[in-house]
Amino acid sequence: MRAASISGAGQHSADRRIHNPKKFTMNNGTSEAPATARNPRTTTDELDTLKRELMKAEVRLAKARATVVSAEIDIKVLSTRLKAHAR
Repeated sequence: MRAASISGAGQHSADRRIHNPKKFTMNNGTSEAPATARNPRTTTDELDTLKRELMKAEVRLAKARATVVSAEIDIKVLSTRLKAHAR
Protein backbone atom coordinates (compact mmCIF):
# COMPACT_ATOMS: atom_id res chain seq x y z
CA MET A 1 0.00 0.00 0.00
CA ARG A 2 2.81 2.39 0.83
CA ALA A 3 4.38 2.05 -2.62
CA ALA A 4 1.10 3.03 -4.25
CA SER A 5 0.84 6.26 -2.28
CA ILE A 6 4.46 7.15 -3.01
CA SER A 7 4.05 6.63 -6.75
CA GLY A 8 0.78 8.54 -6.69
CA ALA A 9 2.46 11.51 -5.00
CA GLY A 10 5.32 11.34 -7.46
CA GLN A 11 2.95 11.31 -10.39
CA HIS A 12 1.13 14.39 -9.09
CA SER A 13 4.44 16.19 -8.73
CA ALA A 14 5.44 15.14 -12.24
CA ASP A 15 2.14 16.45 -13.60
CA ARG A 16 2.81 19.86 -12.07
CA ARG A 17 6.35 19.96 -13.50
CA ILE A 18 4.99 19.20 -16.97
CA HIS A 19 2.63 22.16 -16.81
CA ASN A 20 5.19 24.59 -15.38
CA PRO A 21 8.69 23.07 -15.56
CA LYS A 22 10.65 26.20 -14.54
CA LYS A 23 8.78 26.63 -11.26
CA PHE A 24 10.13 23.47 -9.57
CA THR A 25 13.51 22.60 -8.12
CA MET A 26 15.16 19.45 -9.37
CA ASN A 27 16.08 16.74 -6.88
CA ASN A 28 19.77 17.47 -7.37
CA GLY A 29 19.29 20.93 -5.85
CA THR A 30 19.63 22.94 -9.04
CA SER A 31 17.07 25.57 -9.81
CA GLU A 32 16.70 28.67 -11.88
CA ALA A 33 17.45 31.77 -9.82
CA PRO A 34 14.38 33.98 -9.33
CA ALA A 35 14.45 37.47 -10.78
CA THR A 36 14.97 38.95 -7.31
CA ALA A 37 18.27 37.08 -6.91
CA ARG A 38 19.62 38.63 -10.12
CA ASN A 39 18.21 42.12 -9.61
CA PRO A 40 18.26 43.55 -6.08
CA ARG A 41 15.68 46.22 -6.99
CA THR A 42 12.26 44.57 -6.93
CA THR A 43 8.84 46.03 -7.28
CA THR A 44 6.00 45.62 -4.83
CA ASP A 45 4.23 43.40 -7.35
CA GLU A 46 7.23 41.07 -7.51
CA LEU A 47 7.39 40.86 -3.72
CA ASP A 48 3.67 40.16 -3.51
CA THR A 49 4.05 37.42 -6.12
CA LEU A 50 6.95 35.87 -4.20
CA LYS A 51 4.99 35.96 -0.95
CA ARG A 52 2.01 34.33 -2.63
CA GLU A 53 4.21 31.61 -4.16
CA LEU A 54 5.84 31.01 -0.77
CA MET A 55 2.43 30.60 0.86
CA LYS A 56 1.39 28.13 -1.84
CA ALA A 57 4.60 26.15 -1.31
CA GLU A 58 3.97 26.09 2.44
CA VAL A 59 0.45 24.78 1.85
CA ARG A 60 1.80 22.05 -0.46
CA LEU A 61 4.36 21.12 2.21
CA ALA A 62 1.67 20.94 4.91
CA LYS A 63 -0.47 18.70 2.69
CA ALA A 64 2.50 16.45 1.96
CA ARG A 65 3.28 16.15 5.67
CA ALA A 66 -0.35 15.28 6.39
CA THR A 67 -0.19 12.60 3.70
CA VAL A 68 2.94 11.13 5.29
CA VAL A 69 1.30 11.04 8.72
CA SER A 70 -1.76 9.39 7.23
CA ALA A 71 0.40 6.77 5.51
CA GLU A 72 2.29 6.09 8.74
CA ILE A 73 -1.00 5.53 10.57
CA ASP A 74 -2.19 3.21 7.80
CA ILE A 75 1.02 1.20 8.10
CA LYS A 76 0.65 0.85 11.86
CA VAL A 77 -2.98 -0.23 11.58
CA LEU A 78 -2.27 -2.71 8.79
CA SER A 79 0.77 -4.11 10.62
CA THR A 80 -1.33 -4.65 13.74
CA ARG A 81 -4.06 -6.37 11.73
CA LEU A 82 -1.48 -8.57 9.99
CA LYS A 83 0.04 -9.59 13.33
CA ALA A 84 -3.43 -10.39 14.69
CA HIS A 85 -4.19 -12.64 11.71
CA ALA A 86 -0.81 -14.36 11.94
CA ARG A 87 -1.54 -15.54 15.50
